[in-house]
Amino acid sequence: MSNTELAKRLTDTLKSTFSKELFNPWRDRCADCLPCNGPDVKLARLAAHLACEPDFILCGEAPSHRGCRHSGALLTS
Repeated sequence: MSNTELAKRLTDTLKSTFSKELFNPWRDRCADCLPCNGPDVKLARLAAHLACEPDFILCGEAPSHRGCRHSGALLTS
């Protein structure tokens, strides 16, 4: 399975209901999304992050109110 297929399978498990409370940045587009940073670009970025052989993976519970929606990154500071 390619990294892109893995990223798609992972993000397809997330609900896709556009609202302030629930947003899937790898599938949904909001008014703030720039054309150069839409869901397809974020999915490709996630696939690139999966293209490694990590010793461990850290999972965060929730991104910040401005994080994941715009960057597609799982966590922000």
